Amino acid sequence: MDHLNRLGWSLQYEKPDSSIILSTQALQLCLELLQSEEVTKDPKVVFRVKRKLGTCFNCLGVFYWMTSYYSTSIKYHKDALEL
Repeated sequence: MDHLNRLGWSLQYEKPDSSIILSTQALQLCLELLQSEEVTKDPKVVFRVKRKLGTCFNCLGVFYWMTSYYSTSIKYHKDALEL
């Protein structure tokens, strides 16, 4: 997840659409992990995954801002703040 977001971050100026795709994949991985029975057993792991989920929301907010989708950007930033 971190690698996908970092790669997206490094591509945000040249290829912001690719950055969105990469962070969306990282977001899906986080959501799948939160659904996993093994992860939900340990509160520390759930906390770490939620932090990574917040990072995904934040990255997506920035990437959508770069592509001028401001309402979508604000939505993702609000989701990050809620976590």
